[in-house]
Amino acid sequence: MVALRRLFVLSWALLLPLLINAQDVVISEVLYNPSSGNERVKLTNTTGASVNVTNWWFCARISYRQLSSATVTVVNGSLNIPAAGSVTLEFTTPYLNNISSDLGLYTNSSFGSCGSMVDFVQWGGSFDFPAGRENVAVEACLWEDETFAPTAAAGEALFFDGANSGGSCSNCGNNGATVMTLVADLFNDQTTLPVQLVRFEVRRTSNMHLLEWSTSEERNTLGFTIERSPDARHFAEIATVPAAGNSDGIRHYRYEERALAWNNTYYRLRFDDQDGSSGYSPLRMVAGESGSSLVTVELLRNPARSGQIDLRVDNARPGIALSIGLMDATGRPVRVTELLPDLGSSTACLDVGALPPGWYVVAIQTPNESLPAIPVILQ
Repeated sequence: MVALRRLFVLSWALLLPLLINAQDVVISEVLYNPSSGNERVKLTNTTGASVNVTNWWFCARISYRQLSSATVTVVNGSLNIPAAGSVTLEFTTPYLNNISSDLGLYTNSSFGSCGSMVDFVQWGGSFDFPAGRENVAVEACLWEDETFAPTAAAGEALFFDGANSGGSCSNCGNNGATVMTLVADLFNDQTTLPVQLVRFEVRRTSNMHLLEWSTSEERNTLGFTIERSPDARHFAEIATVPAAGNSDGIRHYRYEERALAWNNTYYRLRFDDQDGSSGYSPLRMVAGESGSSLVTVELLRNPARSGQIDLRVDNARPGIALSIGLMDATGRPVRVTELLPDLGSSTACLDVGALPPGWYVVAIQTPNESLPAIPVILQ
């Protein structure tokens, strides 16, 4: 079965399967709907040796451009891409349809040969020959049939974060292709950022999430703001880690927080410069684990007074309704309400002004389970 890599668009929580040959050069960013300027593509060399792509080709909806042609300009880097390095290319004339298109990367002009295709992406539709080259990408284990990324808003770009997820594929020389992850973000050419990020890893350790990252250079860097999301779509700032400010050597950073209740948790770093500018790291995801819930519920006052019960809910998945019920001593439901949690902590209030004093029980139901009941006294 074809292994997959995923696409996210910053404005949507959408996933898209995609394979990548980890032994070659990958399409790491595509800005096909620029808010200003020209379309751009960034290629990243995933190998341990330099790769010369001077004579390589792009194919977009059966339109061909050689990387060394006058219609393709090097913005950053070199067509002789160093090991683990990148080159940013700009199309001097319009080339990529901002509604629907594909883009294949080839080592030569044999565009119908899966052995010549190195990487592939398509958005807004699915294009087999003669409309496009999806059929070649599917044969090459670089794409899953009839899947495509959504159309990006102006200024957004498909962005490859380089994370391994396991899996393999074997065809057309793509033996043991590694599953990667693509996300969409504003086009980020790291040479323009206040830091050079050389490592960013997130992993689960027991019931904690550990974030570790390293920089090789910092210039007037104020700090790192850590942002978290349950869906790669809605982010919240959770912490700020001070930066070195100016550094030419390797510096290591870390942050740790309690693991959250939702299935997957996404993190990114915002690099804050002292002049007010900023940039973002690629996304990193840590998978959730099955087992006991991490959702916690706390009564803010017990006994409850003033005719209301106040609760705080932590680690619930944002936007997924929780049912909150109150039962009397006989087990009869006397109040029911719903809470749509926010990121982090949320509060709820049960109006119990018309209920007689006595012992009651608060019951919380998530979409997957019932949480332990909490006794409460009404006065």
